[in-house]
Amino acid sequence: MREDPNYRDEREAINLFFGGKAVLTISDVSRYFQCSRKSVREKYKITDDITAVQLAKLMCRINGAH
Repeated sequence: MREDPNYRDEREAINLFFGGKAVLTISDVSRYFQCSRKSVREKYKITDDITAVQLAKLMCRINGAH
């Protein structure tokens, strides 16, 4: 499977935002998306901690869906 062309940019943005933090909480992700924790759980189906890698992949899927 090929790497999404935007993956590295997404990963870099996440790393800059969180200072290289590897594992993110729902609160972290809600701050990044600028929405509530409830929205993160419902809209993005994130129910537990997520790694920066997983979040970057999710962002690529979200951006590719438009």
